[in-house]
Amino acid sequence: MDFWNYLMFGTALELWDSHREMEDEEERQALFYQKCREDFAAAATDLHGSIVGISEQANSSYIPFEILDGSAMLPVYAFKKVLDAQGGCPSPEQDELLDLFFSRIESEFTKYEFLASLNSNNRVSQRMNALVGISESFAGEFWVTLFKAINVANGDEKVLSKITVPFSTLVICFAVLGNLQSEIGVSICEDFVNAVYKQIILCRNLPESEVDWFGEIHYLEHKKRMENLAIVLFAEAGEQDEIDIREKLDYFFVTILYDLVNASTMTIPDKARILDELLHKCSIKLGFSGQEVFRQMEDRTVFYDFICSLRDTLFVLILYWSATTESKSGVVEFGLECFGFLGGVERELVKANPSRGFGQFSRQYVIDRLSVSTNWCREKWNK
Repeated sequence: MDFWNYLMFGTALELWDSHREMEDEEERQALFYQKCREDFAAAATDLHGSIVGISEQANSSYIPFEILDGSAMLPVYAFKKVLDAQGGCPSPEQDELLDLFFSRIESEFTKYEFLASLNSNNRVSQRMNALVGISESFAGEFWVTLFKAINVANGDEKVLSKITVPFSTLVICFAVLGNLQSEIGVSICEDFVNAVYKQIILCRNLPESEVDWFGEIHYLEHKKRMENLAIVLFAEAGEQDEIDIREKLDYFFVTILYDLVNASTMTIPDKARILDELLHKCSIKLGFSGQEVFRQMEDRTVFYDFICSLRDTLFVLILYWSATTESKSGVVEFGLECFGFLGGVERELVKANPSRGFGQFSRQYVIDRLSVSTNWCREKWNK
């Protein structure tokens, strides 16, 4: 899913926030790379634990060798996907992590045998693809065995997020080592997650409409989490007027829902009707309808100015409160929940209104809002 582009941005933002006071650019970069290596190690541990846990739910007394070998090889597969995409030559920082990995982990092959497999079809490459390779047209032995384990344990496909999330973290952390601006991890993660979705659907013979991958949680739950997170940060930052923040949140939801609906190709009356329905579903009761919102926005009234200011104001406040309370991940969590909320709403709109311009809005919108807010805070803090 397009979520991984935001995840990479969120990780960079969190690290920047942690070290914004530091003047030495080289020291800040070194700390960033150290954090990436730590996140890589944590994700590899989480990945292995999740895979073994899924297998044990199917049979607590026996773990197939495909599961054990596959869980050990997935980090190497992440290395290969990144290095293949960047031409086969690791950066010094990537090479350092490869040295560390192959020196501490038992592998079927050495680091140099692995490097020789890049962009080739040699023995190592063939073995890796046969075991953990996956695309929309092929699934390796590990994946077939894992899907069977999920079926035996009467699990649903949502448990695969325990695999896709840490694997994507491996890819993103490795991709930016030596190149902070690298974006190759985005397409790798998108292709990987889409392939997993496709293969599990084929394996379980489920219609795609029954598998809600990012939306494991209904968008109203994402909305509730956004509200709770904002209120907690608001209180921890020493603010007192809780009624004001709740009202501000309601107006914020009106703003982002308006922007989502307005980006479609529908007529103004249809947009206004859909916004009115969404306000009702989201229990937003501010005394005006979707039709009134569109009228005020079209007429460029004071309400228009207020709504436009809210696009970024709340994210700026979340950033400020996160920094004030030293909750470094607060803004990242809020952004993820916001993406979950908008993404869930948008998927529902796509189903009800196909070919009307819905489906590509949520990810870029959240990234843009966070980017604008972060740049604004950078300028203020650096003065």
